[in-house]
Amino acid sequence: MPRKRLNRRSVRQLTEQSYAWSRRHAEYLASQRAAETSEQSQARRLQPASYMASQRDTKTVEAAESRRRAVAERAQQKRLIFTRNTSGGGGGIR
Repeated sequence: MPRKRLNRRSVRQLTEQSYAWSRRHAEYLASQRAAETSEQSQARRLQPASYMASQRDTKTVEAAESRRRAVAERAQQKRLIFTRNTSGGGGGIR
């Protein structure tokens, strides 16, 4: 099915709808914040920091070593491809 091409009016309407939604959402969030207690407010502000801390805590030595091995393997593959492309064989860059 062919895609419908948007004219300027359609784009303007979509933009206005997007701004209206953003405005309503911001008002909703503001009303939620106005209704929360100071404890709830503090918990909301700390949420991203505690999530990041928990993510760091779950990293293990094994996971770090696995990532290092994967990076080393990719680097080795890149070196092999570069060597193959730059050495003789007719198809590579010289």
